[in-house]
Amino acid sequence: MNQNNLNDHSLKSFSSFLFGLSANELTILAFSLGFVIGQEIDIDEQGSLGNFFELLGQVLLSLNSQNVVIQNQLNPKK
Repeated sequence: MNQNNLNDHSLKSFSSFLFGLSANELTILAFSLGFVIGQEIDIDEQGSLGNFFELLGQVLLSLNSQNVVIQNQLNPKK
């Protein structure tokens, strides 16, 4: 297995793990990771990393919204 396949497999495994969690479990995991990471970095790094994850979330939401629009155009509701 080459490096790209390993990375793809790791990402899919991680995604499957996250998607298998309940809403409460996912929230607790996110809170815990944010809290632990925040304790280990200074305030400038907290702001930078926080903004990075905010941007990541916005990109995912934008992709999702556009895909929903396209899907609805291809399969209009009756």
